Amino acid sequence: NDQGYKPILNLNFSEIAHLTHDTYQNLIITKKLLFLKVSGLKPVKHITLDPDYFGAINTDYLRDNVIPMSMHPLIYGNLDNCTQQNNKSNKSIFFAGTTKGEGHNKKQIFSEVIPRHEILEHIKSLNNVIRIKDENQYQDFIPSHRFCEFVIFERHIFNLNQDQLFKEYRNNSFFLALPGRGMPLCHNLVEAMFCGSIPILQDIYARMMPVELTHGANCLIYNKKTELKAISDFINSLTFDDITKMKKNVIDYYKTNLSSKAVIDKIINSDKSKFYLQAEGFSLKIHEKMMA
Repeated sequence: NDQGYKPILNLNFSEIAHLTHDTYQNLIITKKLLFLKVSGLKPVKHITLDPDYFGAINTDYLRDNVIPMSMHPLIYGNLDNCTQQNNKSNKSIFFAGTTKGEGHNKKQIFSEVIPRHEILEHIKSLNNVIRIKDENQYQDFIPSHRFCEFVIFERHIFNLNQDQLFKEYRNNSFFLALPGRGMPLCHNLVEAMFCGSIPILQDIYARMMPVELTHGANCLIYNKKTELKAISDFINSLTFDDITKMKKNVIDYYKTNLSSKAVIDKIINSDKSKFYLQAEGFSLKIHEKMMA
């Protein structure tokens, strides 16, 4: 909608009614998207969305047709036209999110993915870690300029609101992008890159993006959790000019591949009519069936 196009959905009445039972799907109703058979409308392009994201991302000739994960559904579209970054470089590595329950402790569909809680438990064993546990500690927190440190906000201990979250994405030069529920991808990577925060992520995660992220250019990549200490040391060796250049590359990647404008331009300008959507649980179920 924010790019000047009105989606027209091919849904019957029962499917439309079903949308009202889910918080996120209900956005289709509350955002007043249009439905098929609206008189007087001539579609610019008719497309089909297929949830087989993981099959497409691993197939060379289909990869160009994937639609990336967006920001969280309650955030996406509200901020997309005001990409900003904090030009004051520092060497802090920020993470905020759910770390227990809600599916983040379950087995990953991709066996090589290291679950979120395992990464965090390893990081907590390192020396350069700050865990923010209450409002007073948060108010005293300033991202490190002199040396690298991991700054961890666990939602069940101290939860940042949306404004605070985006402030910290911008204030900290690096973001620890950990996997989501049962899969490598998580919406917080997109949000952090929107703010110019340089992602630190596992190699399989980087490969699951529409265009692979590149170590040392627009991200830092690890394969094993034990490599995070080396990444921390590497960040300490970077100059602030190095960090500023990487931040710019992150913003460029976001604008070119993840923004709503980039996604709409891809759909409209492509000669293809079928696109592969990162549809979370639906995409996982398809992948499970293919691997069975």
